[in-house]
Amino acid sequence: MNKFIFIIGFCFLTLPVGAQNPVPVKPRILISTDIGGTDPDDNQSMVHLLMYSDLFAIEGLNSTTSPKDTVAFCSILEFHLKGPEVDIPSDSICFWMEVPYGKSVQRWPGFYLGNGDYAIRYIPKKAETLRYRFTSHISAINELNGSIVVDNFWPGKKHPTDYPLGNNWYTDKSDKGLYDGEIQGGTTILKWRSDILQDWAKRWGWLKQDKN
Repeated sequence: MNKFIFIIGFCFLTLPVGAQNPVPVKPRILISTDIGGTDPDDNQSMVHLLMYSDLFAIEGLNSTTSPKDTVAFCSILEFHLKGPEVDIPSDSICFWMEVPYGKSVQRWPGFYLGNGDYAIRYIPKKAETLRYRFTSHISAINELNGSIVVDNFWPGKKHPTDYPLGNNWYTDKSDKGLYDGEIQGGTTILKWRSDILQDWAKRWGWLKQDKN
């Protein structure tokens, strides 16, 4: 009997010790996913992650661009970023957007609007999946990057943030039969191309004429 009581007492004494074991630190993770694309496995993977989310400290989720986010070429894209409040005048250039252009890199200026708000405008020139990155002496913005899916169709999909067009604004016809290669509406002026270039050459010839 005494032995039985001793065993029970020992068990009760060890319970607090087990409860005092330190809780393992949850790994901090940043999720990068293709969710929103065409592969259903991405959605399944996200569900699996959420089922085990109690084991991790999820710091954020980065979803890559999908065709659903497509923008039209030659449209004006306006990026707005939230960052630190800095002691520089509003409308100051304080970061750059770098995009590949052929074998070179274009750099577009971004501006500080005040109150920790930053903005930049960019115009894509052709249909492609375009990678970009921001560079700045402001660490919260420096090296931010992403991608844009650009479609060769104007005016493109409607978005709630679109600027309204004026009543007398016009663009090329969107009929696929009027494309000149990748140029929308190109065949509508194709029939005059030769005449235009020949007239241009004639005008250059005027420069060779003797002015005396």
